[in-house]
Amino acid sequence: MSFFENQQYEQSLEKFTKAIELDNLKSTFFNNKALALYHIGKLRDSLDEYDKALELDRTDAKIHYNRGNTNLAMGKNRDAHEDFDKAISITGTNSKFFHSKGLAYQDAEDYDNAIKQFEMALDISPEHVPSIFHLGLMQHKKGKLNDSLESFT
Repeated sequence: MSFFENQQYEQSLEKFTKAIELDNLKSTFFNNKALALYHIGKLRDSLDEYDKALELDRTDAKIHYNRGNTNLAMGKNRDAHEDFDKAISITGTNSKFFHSKGLAYQDAEDYDNAIKQFEMALDISPEHVPSIFHLGLMQHKKGKLNDSLESFT
């Protein structure tokens, strides 16, 4: 994790792979390996590791959330929505889950639903700057300029 936290993703990938060799029954190890793969741009491989993690633990919201972000990065919005919905159904109090779902709607130019998701994220964490920023962007896209200005302010 130290390698990962210091953005040394190749080294962290090596260590997460070794951890799996030692114990291939921990979903966290597969999730961590998938995150490292995501950060070095190996998105397809990352999805494979998330799938292995979910085979071990379907109740870990973070795995669904992380796989959703990978699907979103790959332009697979429908799959991303499914993952974010599952994460939210498990843990509906994490603003990042709603924020990422908002990004998936934003990417699909569904601004009304994006606004709803960013607002839900802000209901949980009112100071979540990324949600405030993206809410302002979506309000601007919808022509709600006064609301947009207020969000950006």
